[in-house]
Amino acid sequence: MKLFITGGTGFLGSVCVEKFIKSPEVEKIYILTHKSQINSSSPKIEILQGDIRNLHEISIADNIDSCIVLASAGVHGKTSEKLTYSINYNATESAIKFCKRNNINRIIFTSSINVNLPKLGAYARSKLDSEKIIRESGLNYLIFRPSLIYGRKCKFGLYMIEKFIRKFGFVPVFGDGKKLEQPIHVDECAEYINYYTLNNSSGRIIELGGFDAMTYNDLCEKIASCMNKRVKLLHVPAWPFLSVLKIFESLNISLPISSEQIYHVDSDLSCNMQEIYQETGITQKSFIENFSRDGICES
Repeated sequence: MKLFITGGTGFLGSVCVEKFIKSPEVEKIYILTHKSQINSSSPKIEILQGDIRNLHEISIADNIDSCIVLASAGVHGKTSEKLTYSINYNATESAIKFCKRNNINRIIFTSSINVNLPKLGAYARSKLDSEKIIRESGLNYLIFRPSLIYGRKCKFGLYMIEKFIRKFGFVPVFGDGKKLEQPIHVDECAEYINYYTLNNSSGRIIELGGFDAMTYNDLCEKIASCMNKRVKLLHVPAWPFLSVLKIFESLNISLPISSEQIYHVDSDLSCNMQEIYQETGITQKSFIENFSRDGICES
């Protein structure tokens, strides 16, 4: 099997590439990147320099089995709403054109569990609209909707909770903190992507969550317990922050936090993994086990 991957140097993408390299079924991995180097000496890897938004201009003289779109922007509120939507949606359009130009019949796309939010921010809208044009593209497709991904060298998401606990001893929680989260470790998320890619699945949308579904309050307390720390949960009403953020977002001013992140904390975002467990046979570890494996837990 020969694969073409965008976002192969990112947080999730680099772990997916590691697993594809180890898979005997994978013969070649083409990776599109802005970077000049990738930390891999595998003969399976071939680097292509370029921008995903201009991907349709690239041609490959090889028979590619699947195009895997892992690149993304704007989930953590560091990019303006307008730019977030432009990058994610336009990149997906470009990937579809690239597939058709290079006779690639299958596209695999990483969306987000955030598309299930009652109110969508730019990131979730860009993912949901990208799903739509992929489904209508005429290509064989496989869409993943992972929950909050954590682990290894992640410097966002759950890392920010850890940072607040370690530095301040409290965590700000928007809303009552009683909505469900089901974070998934990056290794396990990549393992599922690897499995379904190599098994030629198509025509499906697959939601991916971790072993534990827990309230946001419980999540913060588990992280604190894992770190052998005490934590105070500072519950704050969501609406005042949303009002301010909406003003900044309407002016296309990027901030370290987005309205979508607040909606995320204040919404139930769990998923049923039973069918996935039965299909794949992949065994997941508990949230605490994964945190311990990453060397975050302290004695």
